[in-house]
This record gives sequence, structure tokens and C-alpha cells, in this order.
Amino acid sequence: MQRRNLQQVKWNIILFAIASLVVAADQLSKWWIQSNLSPGQSMPETGFFRLTHAENTGAAFSIFYGNNDILIVAEIIGIILLLTYVFVVYRRFPYLDTRINKIALGIILGGTIGHD
Repeated sequence: MQRRNLQQVKWNIILFAIASLVVAADQLSKWWIQSNLSPGQSMPETGFFRLTHAENTGAAFSIFYGNNDILIVAEIIGIILLLTYVFVVYRRFPYLDTRINKIALGIILGGTIGHD
């Protein structure tokens, strides 16, 4: 039992480290693009993969465009649900408590927190 608890603590730390890295990468990439590209400018100018400075006040694909209040409420609910899963649900369903789930949850949590 003791070993399981230590392993769980280790994976929770890893989950939050992954979330923190995702938030940092998200914020740094947004900062870099805003600092180095004009709105509408792309780098490189052509090609399949390119960074383009575009602003989106909504969610993915401009869903809820201009309705930040709705998005903030949805983000808070999402963060609460994710943390509830991390700290409560895994105890009832141990088969869901896998490494890949912790990594995925860290990425999802970081993306949710990183939204502006």
C-alpha cells in the first residue's frame, strides 16, 4: 500500500510538471509570435508548415468568438473536473490510473490553463 501511494504521488508530480511545461510552451510561443510577427504575417511565407500571427478570442475554430465569460466558466469547470479525476476518481477505477492517462491529463490540463 505504501509503495502504491509513493508511486501515485510521483505520477501526480509528473502530471503537474507536464501541465506546467505545456502552459510555459503555450505562453512562450504566444509571446514570441506577438513579438516577432505582425498580425497576418507568416513564417515562413509559404509551405505546408508555417506560423501565422492570428488572434482568436474564442475557443478552437473561433467557437464562442468574443464570449470570454463563457470560456472562463468552461475552463474553470474543466479544471475542477480534471483535478477531481486526478485526486478522486482514480481510486474507484484503478484501471484508468495508467501512465498514458496521466500524461494525457497533464497535456489537457496544461492546455486548459494556458488559454488566454
